[in-house]
Amino acid sequence: MQAVKLVLPVVIVLLCSVLFLADGIQATGGPRSHDSTRYNGAPWPSFRHDLQNTGRSDFTGPATPAVEWTFQATDAIASSAVIAGDGTVYFGAGTFEAGQTDSSLYALNADGSLKWRFHANGGVFSSPAIGPDDGLYFSVLDGSIYAVDDNGSEGTLRWTVPLHFIVHRSPTIAPDGTVFVGSLDFSMYAIDPQGETRWTYQTDWCIFSTAAIGSSGEIYFGSKDHRLYCFEDSVTYGKKLWQHASGEFYDGHLVDSSPAIGEDGTLYVGTDPFGATGQTPVPVDTVFFAVNPDGTRKWALPLGDGAESSPAVGPDGTVYIGCYDQNLYAIRDLGTEGVVDWTFPTGGGIDGSPAVDGCGTIYVGSRDSTVYAINPDGSLRWSFPTGGYIEASPALDDRGLLYIGCSDGTFYALGTIGPDVGVTAVAIPDEVEIDADYEPLATVRNYRGALQSCQVSCVIDIEGLAVYADTVVVADLAGVTSADVSFAPWTVGPDIGVVYNVTVATILEGDDNWYNDSVTEQATAVEGQVGVPDEFDDEARLAVVLGQSYPNPFNPKTTIRFELPSAMQVDLRVYDVAGRLVRVLHDGNVADAGSHSVVWYGCDDAGSQMPSGTYFYRLLADTYTETRRMTLIR
Repeated sequence: MQAVKLVLPVVIVLLCSVLFLADGIQATGGPRSHDSTRYNGAPWPSFRHDLQNTGRSDFTGPATPAVEWTFQATDAIASSAVIAGDGTVYFGAGTFEAGQTDSSLYALNADGSLKWRFHANGGVFSSPAIGPDDGLYFSVLDGSIYAVDDNGSEGTLRWTVPLHFIVHRSPTIAPDGTVFVGSLDFSMYAIDPQGETRWTYQTDWCIFSTAAIGSSGEIYFGSKDHRLYCFEDSVTYGKKLWQHASGEFYDGHLVDSSPAIGEDGTLYVGTDPFGATGQTPVPVDTVFFAVNPDGTRKWALPLGDGAESSPAVGPDGTVYIGCYDQNLYAIRDLGTEGVVDWTFPTGGGIDGSPAVDGCGTIYVGSRDSTVYAINPDGSLRWSFPTGGYIEASPALDDRGLLYIGCSDGTFYALGTIGPDVGVTAVAIPDEVEIDADYEPLATVRNYRGALQSCQVSCVIDIEGLAVYADTVVVADLAGVTSADVSFAPWTVGPDIGVVYNVTVATILEGDDNWYNDSVTEQATAVEGQVGVPDEFDDEARLAVVLGQSYPNPFNPKTTIRFELPSAMQVDLRVYDVAGRLVRVLHDGNVADAGSHSVVWYGCDDAGSQMPSGTYFYRLLADTYTETRRMTLIR
């Protein structure tokens, strides 16, 4: 194939005008989503988005901070917004008690116009939550929890339940409709959908923490008494399963932060050294905690100051939390320890909580009156100045807008409404044989809610000189759904050692989020058999050798071969790109020397199919250890 002298972006532009249209490729499978607790299609139904308090959406946020619209309340907005399935946006206003302020729950239409306003008997400091019955549940500074129904033209009160003192934090609504909410009267309440209190549990100090709910229904929350609690809802009473002490009473480890639950069940939570109003901050050497699902300490990590902010968990497992030291922290869980990947400085303390979108972009507000969008590597994507300091946490809808309020009463919708499709993975072997044919594969994802069709181009170049180009069409891709695409075969050139850049890009009019549009992988031309050979050579038989999985990329299975010089203990495991264990393929003695093989069917230890992506397999045998990479395409 002759080289075509075109710079890569020019190739893609030309493909738009002269592409050949392949048959439409339908999206395969249902939505690949972590988000099983979005009631009735609500894009952001609660304070931390989901029952696990991850603060993470499968949709992507705005690529630029253009102002779509603003709405002016008559008092400060500390409440974080929630978004219903029909696009209605709800948030509270008012930061004082007993009608001294705005004291309202607002419902706005998707275009920013007022739908209705519900007047409460105190400031609505907390975020509302949307239940499975589409009811709105929120706490008020008059010391009550409210249930309100949206009847289109007005919000209708269903019931109120008076608690014994002020309620600051947001309620959590379980799938059966049970409302869990903590109060400054030291108690956690379980209230049924009819407004009857089913049980309470009193801790030793105030509760500011919003509860998280685990995969088996466990209820997790923190208290200023320096403890993280785990409960089982036993209908008529709360059964305490365990409590984990972050410190001793008033030593500066007050758990005001709301816990977030990672994919493996680990609980992440920050602590606040400031304590009660007027108290002197207490120095602490640990602020951020990771707790195992059984309540044992996994690790603890010092930060520059306290963290009342609630953590968010990104798509790759990275945990993000704001701190009073004016930094956003990105923390990686290595199992036995947590490490800070990076910090992002703002000009003010961060007591609001971050939100993470489907591509890993982090959004957070600061007391420096600025909203920040931060790339997963810690670099700034954009910032937006507001008219007042920010306590609220961002919320993301399915159209590309970010919603947040600030202390001057202005509520912002930032971004532009439009589509966003992108490439999540490109599969091509690291080494390709000269004069051989390969079929490039890729995975494309729709990051917004509306159905989309787009073009997907593949260009292969050598230092900017294109040697291959193909374009296909992905048709009718549903929201937050992925599709696998394949391109026409590519014939590798005759020169050994040439490095090919394989770039796959989406092309869709109106898609202004170029950050996720393309992925580039490299392949080096080699001579001879690539992948797993039919037989290991004689020299290899004198040592342990791990072969490259074959086929690679693969679907639905791949074979991993290894050579042993003698009988020995062998440990062969598969990990994802975040270092999390996916599957144990072998752990035990191998009785015979020689060649051995294990087949991986792309499933984890529980038998669940893993998504498309890059995985690593590691062999431990005697003193030998080696790790190789493989790519799964679904």
